[in-house]
Amino acid sequence: MKPILFLFFLSMILTCSAQETLNQNTLSKEHKTRSEKMQRLMHELDNVMYKQNRSELERDDERRRYLIRLSEKLELMSDKIKKIIQNRSDDDQKVFLAYTDTLGDQGKKIKVLANNYQFEEVEPVIQETLDLCKSCHDGFNVDNSVLSHYK
Repeated sequence: MKPILFLFFLSMILTCSAQETLNQNTLSKEHKTRSEKMQRLMHELDNVMYKQNRSELERDDERRRYLIRLSEKLELMSDKIKKIIQNRSDDDQKVFLAYTDTLGDQGKKIKVLANNYQFEEVEPVIQETLDLCKSCHDGFNVDNSVLSHYK
């Protein structure tokens, strides 16, 4: 009788362990599938968060590059304007050249400030540049509507 009981308990143990192994395999596959989906979702979330929350250094570098482009554009405009008016010989030319020289100087100031990451000091220089443009436009009776979106 004892061997029969022993065999019965042994078969029960083996059946239970086989069932447990089967359950673990099923759970493992479900976990893996869920885990892969979760990883994809977390990766997407990470991409969104990273793009939205760049580091302060990345934002500063972006500001610096923008301001350098602005400064280069101001210097280029100054040079082009000088070439356009170089053949004039009236008194207006001297005044106009003074404006264009100042415009180029403003571009240089912005570049220096940008390269030194002195962003808080750039805004007044940009405002001075806009005031310079308005003053020149007023002096030469040019429509200031082109400057209306700047304040």
